[in-house]
Amino acid sequence: MQPKAKHVIKAVHEMDVEGILERFGQLEELKNGTYQCTICMQTLTLENLGSLKRVGEKLVFSCDKIACCHQILINSNSRRHSID
Repeated sequence: MQPKAKHVIKAVHEMDVEGILERFGQLEELKNGTYQCTICMQTLTLENLGSLKRVGEKLVFSCDKIACCHQILINSNSRRHSID
């Protein structure tokens, strides 16, 4: 039996999300509903933001659906709707 692949998950407490988004210059755009989930294309807000991941110099976001968060985790090439 082969061992399962391991993923390192870096977490951010929900109280720190706004500060991180502001540091990356993305907070106002997210609040304005400018961004969509990379996976399902749902409009993102602070209330439904599920995950964010840095891919190279870009950020990719997902909504809070478990399937979308999982896809972001396993797909390190999620550049389709990345945010510059």
